[in-house]
Amino acid sequence: FVGASSFASGLAMNKHISKKLFRDAGLKIPRYLYFEGDEQEKSIGQIQENLSFPVFVKPNSLGSSVGISKVKTPGELPRALEAAFGHDYGVVVEEAVHCREIEICVMGNRDLQVSPPGEVIPFNEFYDYEDKYLLGKTRFEIPARLKPEQKAAIRDQALRAFTCLHLNGWARVDFLLDRDTGDWFVNEINTIPG
Repeated sequence: FVGASSFASGLAMNKHISKKLFRDAGLKIPRYLYFEGDEQEKSIGQIQENLSFPVFVKPNSLGSSVGISKVKTPGELPRALEAAFGHDYGVVVEEAVHCREIEICVMGNRDLQVSPPGEVIPFNEFYDYEDKYLLGKTRFEIPARLKPEQKAAIRDQALRAFTCLHLNGWARVDFLLDRDTGDWFVNEINTIPG
């Protein structure tokens, strides 16, 4: 394969570990909790106590939005957790951000280059599996309509995210741009292989 090592790709695919590394690098991430299979029963209470709804419930190490649910009320949690735990031993539950979804590519080994950012405009409520692969109605705006200072901020944060996961070759860094505050949140990094 080409691009990042299997170690670095593994870090990027593990949502819990990559979020910790992003946070340690000074990057903003949505508030989240992590649970493993033996913690499934106590997870609902902890989610209600520590996070604000809506939340996303995600298998820890899958991609393509497989097993992800957007949960708007506590009553929807059991089914969403069951779906996520059906795909992975670990589950991430994170607060939803009222956002624009912005993606940017980082390429290179020592001399890194950054692409112009692009915006994903989902047809569904969020960029889920159906929206990605079945409907064909998602729109992309490339380059994304951003102010110069926003482009500079995402470029800097993409480089920091890329290097803190020990990546090289090529990766797409996915950001959430908060529509209310203007804050950038790193969502995830997709590598090849991913």
